[in-house]
Amino acid sequence: MSSEDLGRADVAIIGGGLMGCAAAYYLAQGGVDVTLIDKTEINREASGANAGSLHLQVYIHPHFPEDWIDRIRPTIALMREAAKGWAMMEAELDADCGVRLGGGLWVAETRDEMALIEKKVVAERGSGVMSEIVMRNELLSIAPYLGEHVIGGSFLKGEGFANPLLVAPAYARAARRYGARFVTGAPVQSITKEADGSFSIATGRGVFRARQVVCAAGAWTAEIGRMVGLKLPVEGHVIQVEVTDGRPPVMLDHLLQHVGLGLTLKQSPNGTFILGGGWPGYFDMQQNRKSPFQDSIIGNAWVAARTVPAVGESQLVRAWGGVGSGVPDGLPILGETAVAGFHMCYAPLGFTMGPICGRIFAEHFLTGDSIVSIAPFTPNRFLGSAP
Repeated sequence: MSSEDLGRADVAIIGGGLMGCAAAYYLAQGGVDVTLIDKTEINREASGANAGSLHLQVYIHPHFPEDWIDRIRPTIALMREAAKGWAMMEAELDADCGVRLGGGLWVAETRDEMALIEKKVVAERGSGVMSEIVMRNELLSIAPYLGEHVIGGSFLKGEGFANPLLVAPAYARAARRYGARFVTGAPVQSITKEADGSFSIATGRGVFRARQVVCAAGAWTAEIGRMVGLKLPVEGHVIQVEVTDGRPPVMLDHLLQHVGLGLTLKQSPNGTFILGGGWPGYFDMQQNRKSPFQDSIIGNAWVAARTVPAVGESQLVRAWGGVGSGVPDGLPILGETAVAGFHMCYAPLGFTMGPICGRIFAEHFLTGDSIVSIAPFTPNRFLGSAP
């Protein structure tokens, strides 16, 4: 294989995060000749730099649009199947992925926040995600570590967290066992559709050829889509994560989220607290470095200590930025685009949804059907709508 010709496959996947690695695994398991191409190494961006939260309840915030829960209702079926997948993942992949499914709590401090949680629970239970409302006394029996400001929340068995440094590599190893190949250090520069309907993918290392292409590029989805003439309203943004020193366990084996103040919190097996919640960071384009804002570090730590006072007794030791992304309607983008043979495999909350979206994309690709319909997530809903 020369520097000019990187080879060929029936399917090329662009993007080596969790979504791409999961799609490679399920396609290869189904007998597809697949190669994954990444600009650096697998799991270097959002999939390996997030807080590891498994958001199996609807993600909510008072500042979201009033119709938000109705808008993203199609994802609740995905969450239900994602929960099953995360519970079976380590056995399926024969790998330690750091999965901890001790349950998940959304907590509130005000009546308005509780009303939003109640609306979320009604929508979830209507689609088979059996979260439940818990008021303060019952909540303290589940989570006695909570601070005095919390008045109630919702609880879901089976929610939790996993180690983002382990999950995508586990899928990559499993994909290789089924024959998938990986080409790394190969940033995609252009994509050309040939006269026979196949694609030539020019990279920094040479050219790769494929009959079909799957874009699993996360925050870079819009950039890759433009190479074949697609306009997709995927926008990237830097969000920060921080971690404390190790502390004695406080029975925080849950994923804890605050509906109003921006918090995800969990405690790792070695006692460190991992803080997230969507606090913004910044991107240094010249150095290609993602970093947190000082105000975000302070704000995130303040919310965590207010919600779980034991966090206030710990010492912050590190903070970093990772690249997240979103679309205006909050839904995944899955399936073949208006460019025949060019497919999308994208989801907001990509760490949680990466495995299930990779699976249902592959199922639909292989059979034309999937355990969850991809109809609400078609790329063609954006035809003519993106800038």
